[in-house]
Formats: sequence, structure tokens, C-alpha cells
Amino acid sequence: MKYAFNGKDSGEITVTACSRGKRASILIQDNGTGIPESVDIELNAGFGLKLVSILTKQIGGTIKLKRAGGTRFLLEFDL
Repeated sequence: MKYAFNGKDSGEITVTACSRGKRASILIQDNGTGIPESVDIELNAGFGLKLVSILTKQIGGTIKLKRAGGTRFLLEFDL
């Protein structure tokens, strides 16, 4: 989210969390400029994205990244 709105005067960040049964989902999204296709959260991400990836693995979760209309991260894990 640090660079989400470079070159923009405003933007929106949305955080949604829910659980179904023993599964939890956290969705974090913005309507900013989007993360470039060249950034892979597993290979060449900055410290923040690497940390998120490592912590997600530690809890046995998954993280999905979508770049359409801004950036969207979906984190899912078992409770």
C-alpha cells in the first residue's frame, strides 16, 4: 500500500475479513496504480511483501495477488 497511489491525489483502501467454518479470509485491496507485473511476491518483492509471504506460510495459509483495477491480496488460512 506504500506506493499504491503514486501520482494520484486520492485513493481507497478496503480491508474485509470473514470466516466460514474453520477457514478465514482477509481481503486487502486498493484502487491505486497497481503492482507491476515484474514484481513476484515469491521472488523479487521488497521486504514488506516477503514478510507477508513468510508469515502466510508459517500459518499454513495461501496468498493470492490480483492486479486488475489496483491491487488485491487475498489471504486464506485455517482457524
